[in-house]
Amino acid sequence: MKYGYFVIIIILSLQTAHSQNDEINLKPGDQIYLESKAKIYDGPRVTTKLLLEIAEISKVKVISSENANYVFVDYDGLFGYVPVWHILSDEDIRAKEEKKRILTIFNSIEKEKNWIKSNRSNIHQNPSSDSKIIQHLDKGKIVYIQKRQGEWALIKHKNSIINKYSISSEEEIDEYYATGWIHSNELSSERVEPLSTMQKIRIEKENAAKERQSNFLSKNKDLTENLRSQILNGTISIGMTKEMVQASWGEPSDINKTITASKVREQWIYGTLSNRKYVYFENGNLYSIQN
Repeated sequence: MKYGYFVIIIILSLQTAHSQNDEINLKPGDQIYLESKAKIYDGPRVTTKLLLEIAEISKVKVISSENANYVFVDYDGLFGYVPVWHILSDEDIRAKEEKKRILTIFNSIEKEKNWIKSNRSNIHQNPSSDSKIIQHLDKGKIVYIQKRQGEWALIKHKNSIINKYSISSEEEIDEYYATGWIHSNELSSERVEPLSTMQKIRIEKENAAKERQSNFLSKNKDLTENLRSQILNGTISIGMTKEMVQASWGEPSDINKTITASKVREQWIYGTLSNRKYVYFENGNLYSIQN
């Protein structure tokens, strides 16, 4: 009984908040809008027969509004009573129209969907490979083409955690997307599956290795072509210095050092337990490799 009492109170509160005739000021002949799923009843009570549930926002004609909580309306020849809390105010209509306009903008922006097909694509500030790189996008990322210029495409892509259906202004739309130029070879009009976490980790390691190798070679331009080629290919050979090995293979997982009166020997350990590699240095130079 207590729960029924509270339900009645809630219903009455809703009716009071939305239903006072002196607030909505309806007169016979007025045209009003009903919200989608509004219900039209046979009488001025929700307990009377339900005549119709409206599928979408609709305009109806007011016949009378003598009841405080119900309006007698004409809906295309169907006469019945509508609870006033189903009536949309002018403000409601404007808000819904604005929402519709915003969604139209979204649909226009997202008209041409594409996917990034390379593991890691550069997004440029301008349509040129010499232009500043402003972002990187991973394989499988959805982008929307805005226009094309030669072999380049101006794209937008989601760059926010905000739900786009909560956006209510064009300023928020601008914040929702990031924009840039990408070469058309990086795009696919067919769905591309995104990289797995393990694939991303592997690619990040490969990119880090390439950057490390390139930085070392740019600082050591006097190296022979053979050594440069080995470092770029991630290989090592007897006679390399520790710096060369580190540039080619990266940091070891462990180092063991033995110091005598005339020699300093180091054992560098690479790889996992199941695939270990041992590299031995004497006085800073590589003299042995053990798989």
